[in-house]
Amino acid sequence: MQLEFNGKVYEEKFGMGLMRELNKRYKIEKEGMSFAIGLQAVLSEIYAGNVVSLSELLTLANKTESDKFTQAQLDEAFEKGELDVEKTFDDVTAALKESNVTKFATKNFEKGLQTSK
Repeated sequence: MQLEFNGKVYEEKFGMGLMRELNKRYKIEKEGMSFAIGLQAVLSEIYAGNVVSLSELLTLANKTESDKFTQAQLDEAFEKGELDVEKTFDDVTAALKESNVTKFATKNFEKGLQTSK
């Protein structure tokens, strides 16, 4: 997936590096055991339309790439309308469904949403 703002094109990678970073950030501790819930936590925020979580996810997905942007630059692009928020949500969910690393969990998450309706 690519993002274009500030006159530049940035690559986004929904791979193992992203998953490891998400799992470091989102954990549940219970009875002395730790459970990584990174992608599941972020998916619930993305499907709820949380633009802050979208910005954080995109910043992390860009972290492994050579041409990087900052969280502040991305936030500014959203605020100025340089990036369309709704389209970006759609692009991210499509990319999550396509990446070999995230597609299984994303499709299962969507199935759960359909079941709960």
